[in-house]
Amino acid sequence: MAVKLYPPVIEGALPAFYGTEYLSVPFSMNRAVGVSEVAGFALKIKTVSGLYVTTLKVTDPSQFDLLDTTTVKFDISGVETPFTVGQYYKVQLAYIDKSGQVGLYSTVGVIKYTTKPTVSIQNFN
Repeated sequence: MAVKLYPPVIEGALPAFYGTEYLSVPFSMNRAVGVSEVAGFALKIKTVSGLYVTTLKVTDPSQFDLLDTTTVKFDISGVETPFTVGQYYKVQLAYIDKSGQVGLYSTVGVIKYTTKPTVSIQNFN
């Protein structure tokens, strides 16, 4: 049996997300895991009250960057349980190794689902 990869590091409060296409999660590489060992990511999502929402997986290298921005982008268009505007969710991130085994999950980060932000400058002609 292969040894599971140590988890990536995520913040306790993550940037809010909106829409029905993608959820981006910033992270820091765990120093115990090499870039060559990572084949993808898994994201576990629960409501703050602990109800399971879904687990998403990404194995397409175009959806994550391990060297420059260390952000992974998950496709949420197929999630059966719709997200509620204003609701907070608990997320945990894990690496997927080359054999397809999901590693250990990170500590919990909290993320909010919101409407698309609008930016305006008042009194500007």
